[in-house]
Amino acid sequence: MCGKFANLAQAFSDQMLPEYEVIYHFPSVSEFGTNFPPLIRGEAVVPPSGVGTNATSSTGKIPKALFVGGGFTEEELQSILAVPETDGIVTLGPRQGTKEEVQRRTEHVQETTVQRGPTLEMMGWIVQGVKRCLRERGVVEGFEAVVEPGLSRF
Repeated sequence: MCGKFANLAQAFSDQMLPEYEVIYHFPSVSEFGTNFPPLIRGEAVVPPSGVGTNATSSTGKIPKALFVGGGFTEEELQSILAVPETDGIVTLGPRQGTKEEVQRRTEHVQETTVQRGPTLEMMGWIVQGVKRCLRERGVVEGFEAVVEPGLSRF
């Protein structure tokens, strides 16, 4: 998953269980560009943020899908999608918005989470929507042959 804030990434990861496992947290486009290619090859890449099951695993796990949080601009999302290894993977990305809208959303989330942590309501809404989108795209244990890769807006 790509998320600007480690505390939100951890809350997201915790709530995705048991249906889905977050294996790596990418806090930036540069981190993604560096560590996603070896991750998709199955190498044991440990997330510096400590968020994701690869943080405590000695073997690398290969992601089946990618979630990009709303703190990333459209330009950043396109930079993530430009990494060749994202071809053929289900990607859930934020709604399009102007750079100013994304900045306001990011500042609001940062202010809210710094003061009191992610709200259960906010994270619950995100997690429910992501799980629904993943099921709709075929990312369901045992049914990997029918996965529909590409970008979906969340």
